Amino acid sequence: MNILNIKKLIKLFERSEMSELSYADDEFKLTLKQAETSQQTTQPETIQTKSTDKSNVKKEPEEMPSNLKIVKSPMVGIFYRASSPKAKPFVEIGKTINKGDTLCIIEAMKIMNEIESEFSGVIRKINIKNAERVEYGTALFFIEPL
Repeated sequence: MNILNIKKLIKLFERSEMSELSYADDEFKLTLKQAETSQQTTQPETIQTKSTDKSNVKKEPEEMPSNLKIVKSPMVGIFYRASSPKAKPFVEIGKTINKGDTLCIIEAMKIMNEIESEFSGVIRKINIKNAERVEYGTALFFIEPL
């Protein structure tokens, strides 16, 4: 089994609801297991209060201009803004980028995957904090096309 097929298999496994997958042939053996999480992934409910204290009320998402392109996570993993903890982030808000520029790294199954921009533009919003877990399809960056 070549590395491309292994990566495809990992991506399919991450998107599935399986907790474990094993594959073996004459030359290769692979076992994948999903990490168990103790946190529930339910979204908090909106709390309505009559007082002027709005700290417990879920905020509506801020409106973004409709012309922005969204870069979504192609996999489940951990989002990193830089190549190492002490390195400068790949991009910052307001930075102009070109198609093919590295935006971030997503660590999946101990493999560091560089995420490149599919288009040129200006970074308008970075939607995820460094070292935060992301799911497949999570909006990572909002980019205003040039």
